[in-house]
Amino acid sequence: HIDVSNWLVKNEYFEEGFYHAQQANNNEMAARILIDNRSTIMEKGLWDFRDKSMKKLPAQIIDKSPELLIIQTWVYYSLLNFQALALNLEKMEKLSEKISIDSVKGEIDFFMGLFCYFQANATFGEKPLKNAIKNITPEFSHNLGEAELWYALTLHANNKKKEALTFLENKINDPSVISAIRLTRLYASLDYIHLLDANLSMAIVPAVKVKEIGYENNYPFAASWGKYTEALVLFNQGEFLKGATSFSELTQKTASLHSRLGADSFAALLFYYQIKGKHEDLEKTTEKFRKYSSNIDNDPSVNLVLHSAQARLALLQGDLDAAIQFIRMADIATDEGLMLWWIEIPRITWCRVLIAEGTDEKINEAIIKLNVLYDDNDKVRNTYQKIGIKLLLAIAYHKLGEKTTAIKNLTGCIEMGSPNDWIFPFIEYRETMLELLPLVLSGNKKHSRYINKLRKALEKNSEFRMRNPVIDIDKKDVTHAEHLSVREKEILLLVSEGLRNKEIAMKLFVSEGTIKKHVYNMGKKFETSSRVDLLNQTRQLELIK
Repeated sequence: HIDVSNWLVKNEYFEEGFYHAQQANNNEMAARILIDNRSTIMEKGLWDFRDKSMKKLPAQIIDKSPELLIIQTWVYYSLLNFQALALNLEKMEKLSEKISIDSVKGEIDFFMGLFCYFQANATFGEKPLKNAIKNITPEFSHNLGEAELWYALTLHANNKKKEALTFLENKINDPSVISAIRLTRLYASLDYIHLLDANLSMAIVPAVKVKEIGYENNYPFAASWGKYTEALVLFNQGEFLKGATSFSELTQKTASLHSRLGADSFAALLFYYQIKGKHEDLEKTTEKFRKYSSNIDNDPSVNLVLHSAQARLALLQGDLDAAIQFIRMADIATDEGLMLWWIEIPRITWCRVLIAEGTDEKINEAIIKLNVLYDDNDKVRNTYQKIGIKLLLAIAYHKLGEKTTAIKNLTGCIEMGSPNDWIFPFIEYRETMLELLPLVLSGNKKHSRYINKLRKALEKNSEFRMRNPVIDIDKKDVTHAEHLSVREKEILLLVSEGLRNKEIAMKLFVSEGTIKKHVYNMGKKFETSSRVDLLNQTRQLELIK
């Protein structure tokens, strides 16, 4: 009995109007309410309403309307779902003749430029992003702010950092830019450029500014991003307690968080509690992370980060089998964060697990993947991720016995991390770092201050030593410095049963040469050429019975 058309006039009640239209089975009216209140939805940050309302509309109605497609594309953007985003761009291209609103055209240009950036093709993204800034009207200050943010990042990716910084500073100091929400994006862009450059000390100032503006203007979404990037800087510089305190506060306010940001905050806390040996806190936070993941059904990246972080923790705890199981559960194809900055990056942890498996085949697979990741991040000038990638390349080559190449990669990593005292990435590989850092120092005194600081950090066992396993696992933990792969354990068990190489090969449907190579590799790990000695050592470690 309610005339739903009245709700169109009362914009302050448009949410109720939408649901009443839905109850009246009037999807056309519901769609009209969304379109007419599009700017309010974006400016007020009504992410939950926006996402839920789009799910309630039939696809045939959405696909006919450029405005509805734009709203849906913002949903995909917030989830970093670039596959779905690209499909919507194709749909909007087919409707191009129907698009007469400049702001909608500008938003399409924004998404085109954004897509180019995340495809490591920033050269083609600069022009559409510039057009987006020109065409998106100030009424849509959130959308305009996003376009300005990514335009500056695209300039940076195109080796125009000075131009990018000048653009941001001019906008920040422009008295006509009175929108607080736009200011949060401008400062965020400044923050992100410094993060991409691995310039931690410079990133902290705009991060705090984003946080302050967000709190002052009741923009919890923006405030949480500022707080997160501030914590990210502290954590990477080895200020673990300060960083973890902020990450913990973020995980208490999950309703106002970007879902991927929330997942990364949980992951950072898990690593902190593992490093500090806080068993009870680790168990509680793991359970909270699981609940957080189960409550978010529209963002697969959260579940991905949960499994990836668990795989990384298992490696820290010496449980290779669990790490392999967790990383197999992670849908790496949904990892769209290649060009960003996170504590936990699933594609990189995948390589960590491959390296830990220890066979030449797996390590070389990791090296190939890491080099591809390095090249992609190099194209968008993401030094933040390049530091971690170079470090893992050093670990991989060291495991292959190629010490010269390992030192070369570690030297490259140190050159990037030295100006801002990066600490966290090195902590996971304490033993290898303590072995390799003096070799780097002997060949290059340039970064002696930083290397000595790293060594002191690594040697502070009370703070940085990896602790005993604290996650329940089925098998006993392997404490040996080198871990056996799943296939090696399988072969070792058959060796313990008295089978010869030829018999093992027939059982596993591989060549006898493959078995010989695995047995030889296991012997190298345990520094023995004797099968009897190999069996004795592995029995002592309870790898076999």
